[in-house]
Amino acid sequence: MMKYLLLIFGLILNYCTAQNHLFENLTFVNGKSEINYRYYKPKDQSQKYPLILFLHGSGERGLDNEKHLKHISHLASEDFQKEFPCYILVPQCPAGVKWVNVEWNLKSHIMPPITVTLQSVLDLLKKIIEKDKIDVNRIYVVGLSMGGFGTWDILCREPKLFAAGVPICGGGDETKAYLIKDIPIWAFHGLQDKIVLPSRTQNMVKALEKINGKVHMTLYPDVGHAAWENALHSHDLWTWLFQQSKNQ
Repeated sequence: MMKYLLLIFGLILNYCTAQNHLFENLTFVNGKSEINYRYYKPKDQSQKYPLILFLHGSGERGLDNEKHLKHISHLASEDFQKEFPCYILVPQCPAGVKWVNVEWNLKSHIMPPITVTLQSVLDLLKKIIEKDKIDVNRIYVVGLSMGGFGTWDILCREPKLFAAGVPICGGGDETKAYLIKDIPIWAFHGLQDKIVLPSRTQNMVKALEKINGKVHMTLYPDVGHAAWENALHSHDLWTWLFQQSKNQ
């Protein structure tokens, strides 16, 4: 049994590693700061395509510009791109730094000043929009755990930039819900999460529902913190996401 599990794990690891080379390995210098990132471009450059900004979790921080691809590399696969052609931007948060300067175990928080790292991500994203054939009506942000906090945060800071958001096991400032009332959001959380309280997602969703926000939520009853393992492999999620446009 153990040999079988190791074989399966090895096949999955090899598959993910095989997708990684499809992402350009780059660094963005922004004044006195810099951030590593990986970037996937569709093979066909003759038309505009949507872009996914992916914000990883705390375990993928560092300077290797590699491990933050492990939960998202399948989006560069031939099958996925055939159905959902898109650009994929995956910045890497340095070790010891957060997308948002908040404690993850709190019951709530007030949105702090933007971090240098998240500002660099926004500046990088805007540079890419200027340079490449991005469909500016279909820019999406997806993030898990620390990146789930980042997703709520960046949506509130730039609500006119994004067509939709997918925060997974994160939390945001409920008093800022009015800023993102018109952005389609699909939030995910595991009800057995002991790291980030499920109420962080539930309370953000309730705040949006009170003002008729375009939000819906999936809660996994038997899942802990790793809700992304379900969410990011949900075909329904990607079908929904790529249907969202600011032109609607």
